[in-house]
Amino acid sequence: MKILNSLIRPTLTLFIVTTSLLFIHSCGLIDDNGHERKPELKSVLRIYSINTDGTNLKLLANGGNFILSQTGDTIFYINDYTVYSMDTDGSNKHQLSSYRFNDLWLSLNGKNICLSGTDYSYYFMNTDGSGLTKLTLPSSINFLWSWNISPAGDQILCTNRTGMYLLDKVGNNLKLLIDSSNSKFIYSSNFTSDGKSAIYKLNKSLKLINLNDGKDTLLFLGDETNQVTSFEVSQWNTILFTTDKRIYEVDLNNYSTSLLVQTGRDAHYSTNGKWVSYADNIYPWLYTFNYELKKIALVNLPLTGNFISNPRLTYDNSKIIFSADSSYYVRTQ
Repeated sequence: MKILNSLIRPTLTLFIVTTSLLFIHSCGLIDDNGHERKPELKSVLRIYSINTDGTNLKLLANGGNFILSQTGDTIFYINDYTVYSMDTDGSNKHQLSSYRFNDLWLSLNGKNICLSGTDYSYYFMNTDGSGLTKLTLPSSINFLWSWNISPAGDQILCTNRTGMYLLDKVGNNLKLLIDSSNSKFIYSSNFTSDGKSAIYKLNKSLKLINLNDGKDTLLFLGDETNQVTSFEVSQWNTILFTTDKRIYEVDLNNYSTSLLVQTGRDAHYSTNGKWVSYADNIYPWLYTFNYELKKIALVNLPLTGNFISNPRLTYDNSKIIFSADSSYYVRTQ
């Protein structure tokens, strides 16, 4: 019996170890050479809505990049490189494109969706999906950092590593507005609401240039501790911009700058201009700011471990549409 046990136990142990290794390999935990596969962090972007009182969190669609129509009742978004539209409750989904796009934004007049292709091509189309048109650029400028259509719809403002340019919508009459030599990095730009000037982010600061006489005006001087990260031009001749720490507004009627919020990021106007929605700098929290009441309200999100971005108020200011990423680990193959 002792001899039999001495033979069975090693055999059983070998069987258990072999079976365990086969199971682990089938789960993708080790490779063919027996080496452990390192986990890889993946992220899935989704679009949600939540009432401004913190109730009724709802998943609307997969996809991270989205914009809200100027009327605040339609969402345009990209999922798997395809452009779709839907209502703010997630219903009435429609595919608007078949071309591969990775970014989209709304023109200042609200009539066009501007698009960036995966092959560094640029398009615009009407908000109903019709009239998809490729942006024609001179061979001297390419790989754009930003571009926008004028409120009148007849000009293009664009930036790249060489500078900021103005041209007509068919790609002619190219004009260099600012040369990006001497470490002048113009990361983003847009027209003002009247189309007479351009706002642009130069290095850490925010500036304005008159498109007629070329006069340059400093709107905000950023530094290492408080540099401009993004800005948004409104229909009411104001600019909302965020820095590393704070949220400001510029009144273009007198070029005055005021501090709106002491701590926040990713700020956006409501469709009627009476509210601002923004995200917390650290936590997955959303806030609204009411201009008339000068009041900040916290919108509690029942989400943890998510990076919140792009909060947008709907037309009646009752809901916030936002993006959130959900991170998880998978084994590399």
